[in-house]
Amino acid sequence: MERISLLSEMRKQTKMKIITTIIIALMLVMAMAGCMPTQTVTLPSEQPAKQAIAPTPEKKTSTSEPAPDLNLEITPEPKQTSESTDEKFDFPIITENIQSYEELVALLDKPDKEETGDLEDGTRILFYNKYNRVFSVAKWGDNFHIEDETPAYETVNKIGLWMNEKEVTNKLGKPDLKSNPEGSSTGEGSSDFYWIQTWTYKDLGIEIDMGSTKKDMSNANAEEITVNKNSKLKLSCGIGIGSTKNEVIKALCIGMYPEDYIDDGGISLSGSCQRFLDFKMENDKVTEIRFWAIGD
Repeated sequence: MERISLLSEMRKQTKMKIITTIIIALMLVMAMAGCMPTQTVTLPSEQPAKQAIAPTPEKKTSTSEPAPDLNLEITPEPKQTSESTDEKFDFPIITENIQSYEELVALLDKPDKEETGDLEDGTRILFYNKYNRVFSVAKWGDNFHIEDETPAYETVNKIGLWMNEKEVTNKLGKPDLKSNPEGSSTGEGSSDFYWIQTWTYKDLGIEIDMGSTKKDMSNANAEEITVNKNSKLKLSCGIGIGSTKNEVIKALCIGMYPEDYIDDGGISLSGSCQRFLDFKMENDKVTEIRFWAIGD
């Protein structure tokens, strides 16, 4: 009986396999014949890329002031430059082409004051207030000469080059300190000496070198004046310690005379008879003013 039951079960399984095989075969035939719907599946790699669309910002209605445009182009602030590169000055330039008094006056206009020079060559001293400059003109043979006299006439607290002891003390009083006179020979093989004594005015911030041919300094004259960085005094042209390079150029029309000199270290006027006016500078500001002369 057990054998019969086993054979019966095997027949049932065989029958089910045959039926299953037939069903699968029919499905394949129907698929090939187009009788069953089919679905096409697109793999992810085959799908076209979608273009990203930026979201449209939502507009807000407000009664307050509109928000600033964050896309505005911001212009950087310009770099700070020296004043002398920015400001332009307008004054006449004296050139060697000027060959007569009339031509010079035509260029500079009529002087505010005119004096006759000490020399017997027809020298004229011309004072120009608007330029704060003084010039001398003279005819030497066939040549016409123009000299800058500004260093000889410019003053600080009404003190200028070659003033004598009495003139200096009348204006400034007695100095706080006098150095011992120092002498030097006036020339090789010469027994004559020239003596220098420095007068110091501490409160005024001024030092004056008095020069004399006598050791007792009895006939001394101011041959060098130094205005130091602590001084509050100003020159007659209005320039003082702390003035800018542009202010010096404008006040004295630096550049109108051929021998005017200017560089990063300062400004210098070269006058006749070896007289000079120098402005020492740091960062384009005056730190020292010096009048000086060589002989007379």
